[in-house]
Amino acid sequence: ALRVTDEDGFISLRPSGNLSTLNAVAAACVTRLHTFAAPLSQDDLIRRRKAPLTPQQDRLLVEWGYPWVLDQFRFHFSLTGPTSDMDALTHDCLFQASINHFGALAPCPFQHLSLFIEPTPGADFRFVQQMELRG
Repeated sequence: ALRVTDEDGFISLRPSGNLSTLNAVAAACVTRLHTFAAPLSQDDLIRRRKAPLTPQQDRLLVEWGYPWVLDQFRFHFSLTGPTSDMDALTHDCLFQASINHFGALAPCPFQHLSLFIEPTPGADFRFVQQMELRG
């Protein structure tokens, strides 16, 4: 099931329970599909390094193009942008509204993987294909 959380400076939906299968699929996507990814540009590298990265996250950034993959990955659906600049009342209202709206979600089985592309940097992502996962 997905639950509303307030972690890492933003409000999000995160799965609960055993995440080993989800994390294994995510790692396989990163490692097995990396040949299809565009190379990380120097501008992207500089932009990503503005965030406070650990040495491990910097290695992942250089190798895979993103610092929060493999052992640093935490599946989530962001509901807000950064909450660090919000006053406490706004933050609490958004968090409570998120719980009120999403709090009663039914279990969400992980049965499909969807492929999207970003035609040009900054463009809207376009749906390409959805594949059923078979155990």
